Amino acid sequence: MKHLLLFACAALMALPSGATVGNDTIVDVKNAHHVLVTSSGNNTEITISGLDSDPGYHYHYFKASDPDAQTDIEEKASKWDFSIPLKRSSNHFSSDIVCGGVGFGFATAFGLPEGAQIDMGNSYEIFFDLIGLEYSSSTRKHTFSVRFGFDWKNYRMTGQKRFMKDGTNIIIDNYPEGADINFSRLHLFSLTFPFTYEYHFTRNFSAYMGAILYFNTYASLKTRYHNAEGERVKEFYKGLHQRKLTVDLTAGLRFKWFGAYVKYNPCHILNPDFGPSLTSLSTGFTFFY
Repeated sequence: MKHLLLFACAALMALPSGATVGNDTIVDVKNAHHVLVTSSGNNTEITISGLDSDPGYHYHYFKASDPDAQTDIEEKASKWDFSIPLKRSSNHFSSDIVCGGVGFGFATAFGLPEGAQIDMGNSYEIFFDLIGLEYSSSTRKHTFSVRFGFDWKNYRMTGQKRFMKDGTNIIIDNYPEGADINFSRLHLFSLTFPFTYEYHFTRNFSAYMGAILYFNTYASLKTRYHNAEGERVKEFYKGLHQRKLTVDLTAGLRFKWFGAYVKYNPCHILNPDFGPSLTSLSTGFTFFY
């Protein structure tokens, strides 16, 4: 191992000006001021600092022993007067099929009439991404992805108001006098297509932003309470004229398999011609992305 490291240092610091760059050459640097090669287990790390032609030059290379792990390459220079026949071009993107990823969060809605509110602590969102396609840069710093999945949302109303259906319209009305209130909720099921851009600060930590296309295929209302006579009452409605197509704006952070997200839906959940003009906000956690 010692002989290998000495050979690597010598090769990097003393390449002749007329040397031929092989097919596996990652970078060709001449007259480096300082070269550091370290080995931990089967991982190799090379750091180059300063050139005769550019004292501020810095190059960092990390290669893990795992063949499936990414190779990190970072290069900074104030002058570009040397050749860099990169094997992995920064403009090259590779594609991968990805599966899985779940999320759980809490939701609320805006646009309710006075006296009505959605309880975010009891209103939830669950989503699952079934399959997706990712495009990543050769340095694995930038990732663009599109996925397909499912989303369930429950908006639960608290207080003296409830969701009701009056003919074809959705209204928000008071409970009957003397009612012992249980809950009133709006449920929405959607097919989802998230489109995101993700930036990787390190191999384990990243931030992302994007938009999620929702095909809202099903919606229902359910209300439960006991009336003044103590009788249990259940009201259930379908055919709510929900918006069939909506878009969420989303952003989040990820560390390894765990993440946090926020989503805002500027689109109306229900068709305003048949119900209140509700928009929504949700926030929570993601797992195994």
